[in-house]
Amino acid sequence: RACGDIRTVSAGTDLLRQDAPTSGLLHILLDGWAARYKIMEEGSRFIPALAVPGDICDLDALRFDQLDYGVTMLSAGKVAVLPRQRADALFVNRRRTGTPDRRLKGTPSWHWRASMLGAPFALLAA
Repeated sequence: RACGDIRTVSAGTDLLRQDAPTSGLLHILLDGWAARYKIMEEGSRFIPALAVPGDICDLDALRFDQLDYGVTMLSAGKVAVLPRQRADALFVNRRRTGTPDRRLKGTPSWHWRASMLGAPFALLAA
């Protein structure tokens, strides 16, 4: 199994804090709801995306060392944690993820494959 660590988290837990260095881990939501948020200059919280079970909450962490958004749990749930090195290895080898190698010219292969609907589930089964 690719994800060796499954964590139970409570509502209000930040999986990733805005502008903090990434932890080198990907978080795959298994149960519950999460939200991507951005704290605006005037202090309000903008929520551009919700995460549901099966979503990779912080896929951008594969490419960037610091993200301009945070991810917080809206409800209690479970999160599978995948080290960045393991994710890189899985996305490079398409047979392991089970996704086709169809992508737009110039798009990194990991980005295209991760956007495929089945990618989070393939990561858990690998």
